[in-house]
Amino acid sequence: MKKLLASLALGIGLLLGSSATMAQAPAASEAAPATLAASAAAPATSEVKAADAPAMASATVADAIHAMNEHKVGSVIIPNADGSPAGIFTERDVLKLCAEGRADFAKMSIRPCMTCEMTTGKPEDSVSDVLAIMTAKRFRHLPVVDDGKMIGMVSIGDLVKAKLDE
Repeated sequence: MKKLLASLALGIGLLLGSSATMAQAPAASEAAPATLAASAAAPATSEVKAADAPAMASATVADAIHAMNEHKVGSVIIPNADGSPAGIFTERDVLKLCAEGRADFAKMSIRPCMTCEMTTGKPEDSVSDVLAIMTAKRFRHLPVVDDGKMIGMVSIGDLVKAKLDE
């Protein structure tokens, strides 16, 4: 059965600097096609509340690293004021900064270090299609956006698990 993103992206993902939380979508039934919204329901991320993250105005790279470590996730989304994703900061961004010799993370603003040109998914996207895009573009985290608002996050692991469960 063709699984869709909406049933996989139930989890909140880790938002850095937003006081809003993403709504949990209802669980997909076995008979209904799964969507991207359900994949992000992993316990490690679904319990993360955006209010737990530091305020965006003063968020630093150190804040993002501490949040990722605390919640055992590999990325954080940096939202715009309207809730749309402004960018993503991942473990690879940390490695890049280290390789460049930049290490004063406590004083380094997150915005210039995040990836702004993100690929995002829609709830109706199929797991197979998104898995192919993530594999081709070589990234591991995909924000799921509906009506301009982030509703969840899926990882490559979430998608592989969904494929194995088919």
